[in-house]
Amino acid sequence: MVLLNSTPLYLGTSGYKYDDWMNVFYPSETSHYNMLEYYTKYFNLIEITFTFYKIPYAKTMQSILSRTPDNVFFSVRVHKNLLRGRNTKKEFNDFLYGLSPLLEANKIKAFFADYNYKFTSCKANMQIIKNLAGKLPADIPFFAELPSSTWYKERYIEELKKDRIGLIGVHMPDIPGLAPFYPMSTNYFTYLRLYGKSRLWVVPDDKVTDYRYKKNEIKKILEKCIDSSVLSKEIFISFCNVVGGNAAVNALDTKQIVENEF
Repeated sequence: MVLLNSTPLYLGTSGYKYDDWMNVFYPSETSHYNMLEYYTKYFNLIEITFTFYKIPYAKTMQSILSRTPDNVFFSVRVHKNLLRGRNTKKEFNDFLYGLSPLLEANKIKAFFADYNYKFTSCKANMQIIKNLAGKLPADIPFFAELPSSTWYKERYIEELKKDRIGLIGVHMPDIPGLAPFYPMSTNYFTYLRLYGKSRLWVVPDDKVTDYRYKKNEIKKILEKCIDSSVLSKEIFISFCNVVGGNAAVNALDTKQIVENEF
């Protein structure tokens, strides 16, 4: 187990099945099927992201589970229709049933809901987040990714803490309106999602992830996590700068830095 300041660290990337990672992270001619086996040789966290776009099938999840080592765990992105409660009860039940192989094996470390930049702070939107958190399994940490800077006020932070809803620390360009990088523990866990600071990301809605962190940037990010790590049972770090294999390269860099310097 990799530790950051004595706290267990789960490290990985936002998804793992990308053709443009070939010859950057994956050896040439690696099949889509074998990407999972190769990925899990290096990382102990897999963010399952396709669940945002489609309700998962239990058969698919069982296949993934059967090819995953015991020391590798999952974080699951909540389906887009569930984020604001625009779903039927059946759709919600189908979402959880599709994940049942992972749930029954206790392999899901976290659920996360990544809201759009236009999802700004207000009482009604806070209630939407609370309602979603209340429907998901209570024994699995739930996190909200809130890229709008309007959420980063003491009253909202305290409300999240009160309800033990995690706030994802997002690392993005310093653009007016976007969230500051604010690693913290509002539910006894810390979760970072690192998108990079591409110069092509010039307005909040762009979300350009073609960026590779330098090692000194990663060290600064880890140093900012030290305080929250003391209060956390576990830390999750996912690189979301997936274009061109950047996420995998930076996750490997992070693993090396943590093992050698922290």
